[in-house]
Amino acid sequence: MLAQSVNENSVQEATPKVASFAFPASHRLHRERDINALFAQGTNLFVFPYRATYQLMPSESNESPIRMMPIVPKRLFKHAVDRNRNKRRIREAFRLQANPLREALKNKGLQLHIAFLLTSKEEIPWQRGHASIDKILNKILRAVEKE
Repeated sequence: MLAQSVNENSVQEATPKVASFAFPASHRLHRERDINALFAQGTNLFVFPYRATYQLMPSESNESPIRMMPIVPKRLFKHAVDRNRNKRRIREAFRLQANPLREALKNKGLQLHIAFLLTSKEEIPWQRGHASIDKILNKILRAVEKE
């Protein structure tokens, strides 16, 4: 029994580290003062169908380098099911593509607050939304590298 647990531990240590694609609650932008500061002082980007507002700031100790908030207006999608589906797609596309930006922010000692606002009334195919989020994140990555 003891030998088996030792072997399991050595197997876990031997596996290579894979980039974390998690999106825990600590990565969500939810404080009212942070949101107000983001929209008052942030920079806007537009890649159809999303408008992104982001703000770069010095990193605080031990906080997540990126905090994100998806916004899907009730004016565009009347049913909560549709709004939630679109927010889930935004979070998923962001979660899968944010690792290079996260690493760059850690290296520079910066923190990013970002909000994605869906601007289209039509249902967006997943691939199109995924590509748009990728373009936005690449533009922000270039801005981080310039800083």
